[in-house]
Amino acid sequence: MNHKKLKQRFEEYIGPSKTVTQENKDRFYQWMEGASDKKKIKKQKHLFPKLASAFLVLGLIMTGSSFIDFNQTDSDMDTESARERVPFEEVSSKISEIEANFSLSMTKTEAEHVFGEGISYTDKANGQEITEYHFLGTDKTKHRQLEVKKAPFLSGDIGVNFRIAWKQDKADYAAIHYLDQNKELANITYKSNGMVYKNDRFVRNALYPLDASSLLVKSIARSMGIQPEKIDEQKLKAIESLTLEPSNSDRFGELLQKDFTYIRQMSRLETLQLKGIAVPIDTMIELSNLKKLVIDGSTQLISSGKNLGILSKMPDLEVIEITGVRSGLDLRVFESSKSLEQVIVDKDKVVNWEMLEQAGIVVTDKE
Repeated sequence: MNHKKLKQRFEEYIGPSKTVTQENKDRFYQWMEGASDKKKIKKQKHLFPKLASAFLVLGLIMTGSSFIDFNQTDSDMDTESARERVPFEEVSSKISEIEANFSLSMTKTEAEHVFGEGISYTDKANGQEITEYHFLGTDKTKHRQLEVKKAPFLSGDIGVNFRIAWKQDKADYAAIHYLDQNKELANITYKSNGMVYKNDRFVRNALYPLDASSLLVKSIARSMGIQPEKIDEQKLKAIESLTLEPSNSDRFGELLQKDFTYIRQMSRLETLQLKGIAVPIDTMIELSNLKKLVIDGSTQLISSGKNLGILSKMPDLEVIEITGVRSGLDLRVFESSKSLEQVIVDKDKVVNWEMLEQAGIVVTDKE
């Protein structure tokens, strides 16, 4: 502060007195120091709001940045969740199209002509060549082998997964994977023997007109001396003799529940031979014209005397032949039969066969 301004401030505070005492000077200097301190305090008071404002703005900027990032992440998540599965109507339509065009006799060339070029690879488990198709949905999975899980179906990346396994250039197996109406994984599989399953439940036979197990169809065909492709429900009513036996290709096969319905329709059946195959008792007792029953290794039938006792009530059953019988089988269960004339069995493995002979039933020792 220059001399002129200092003098002016002195006169404003002390007054325009010509006589200036030391007391006046001291009082003036104290006042000046106090004013200076007040000014500093005033500056500090202004500084704190400014600093607070600066920190507030900085905080808002940082928070805003984070908020924007979080919003972007949530938006991305929302976009992902908004991507829904392919509508079931489209999926169902595509499955119908596949089933209408696919056959187990189809070659690779025919498949490529019908379904297009798929993804080819070798199954590491069995060495079988596979062609895989991805239908509907986005393009994300179209060019790579897909592990069947719910995620790509739920996201809409794929609607239908279709695979064909090849054997000597012909379709040997096929599977269709998709989401059902309840958004659960579902499948339709074609086995090499022609049997088609939906979620592991038999639905039809893709090779033969009769929607039965290949074991039953082939057994009927062998018994009647005709091709399996000619077996239909009308033929069931004409068959008189039937041997149920797995073929080499069906050696691990079993009869299905639906098969027993077809067996009940064999109204003219007189001879039934079961070779390692079991037929429920309640199915056999409906074969009212059955005259001869051969049980060869069907231990499920001959393990229970109660089951055999029910057979003895069949009105026209005349002959029962049992092989592979367990030791100690009691033949008294046939004693009350009114139609039975002969039982063929290994006498060394049964008991009370003498009682049958006393009842007029011939017991023949099986060689």
